[in-house]
Amino acid sequence: METNAATVTEPELRLWTRTVLIVVFCLEAAGCVLMPPQNVTVYGSQLTWAPGSGDGEVLYTVEYQRHASKSWQQVLACTLTPHTSCDFSSAKAEAEHGCVALHVRAHEHGVSSAAVPACSSQGGPCSPEVTLTAAPGAIMVNLNKKHNLHDEYADSACYRISFGKEGEKLNVTVDTLSSETFSNLEEGQRYCAAVEFMLYGKPIGVPSCVRCELIPSQSTTKKTVIITSVVVGVIVLVIVPVIFYLLTFQRTKIKKLLKPYEIVNLLPDLPAQSEHRDLLPPPCEEPCDVISSMVPADSSGLS
Repeated sequence: METNAATVTEPELRLWTRTVLIVVFCLEAAGCVLMPPQNVTVYGSQLTWAPGSGDGEVLYTVEYQRHASKSWQQVLACTLTPHTSCDFSSAKAEAEHGCVALHVRAHEHGVSSAAVPACSSQGGPCSPEVTLTAAPGAIMVNLNKKHNLHDEYADSACYRISFGKEGEKLNVTVDTLSSETFSNLEEGQRYCAAVEFMLYGKPIGVPSCVRCELIPSQSTTKKTVIITSVVVGVIVLVIVPVIFYLLTFQRTKIKKLLKPYEIVNLLPDLPAQSEHRDLLPPPCEEPCDVISSMVPADSSGLS
């Protein structure tokens, strides 16, 4: 009895061997961990990210979630793709107001990484535009009350601010309609904030990327005030007297410098048209005799 054994090529054998070794290594290490994508950022309808590892065989999958939905769906054009960017216009077209949450995960040899949520650094219709203003002991999270969602849903659409120290979890959350100030902060410490839109108490769209600012000390603020005062003092004590001196004692020279230039006529004045006629020579006169009488000629004498 003969048995037909399947023929395995050398490249396939190497691939299977490598896969088995990876699985064994992961089991021995008590869990296999694949580096997730980095810097997952939204620019309009384009999602970009950086590879978590340098291996060119890593594939990526982008998933999106509609507002008030618990399930994530794959962006078909960006499923198991080797690229590090994705156009998710098709997902926006299916969502209310075009607002979706996004995340990306990596895949390699049957192992998937953790999903990394996307953020927006520029703001937009579905992402808050955020700036931070730091002062001694406080930070203001600057937000604009006028945005597309508020225009349609009024106060049912608001901001949710996540706040905390840099390097720690942003575990302080505040729901607000506009800018918010956080006080009693440590000087010399960096604090961070991320903001997302909330609609009827649930997140919608892509949150802002985390922004951080250093809390200045009182001494730093005093130095800034002193430098500003010195600059203003120099302007008042030096520049103003110089201007006064020039306007008071050098007024004549300044007027001469500012006086417009006179155009000198280098050509002599031409005589008027009537004078042209007098300058022309008189016309030539031909001498003529005066005829006093006329006698008819005899025609017979001419024959």
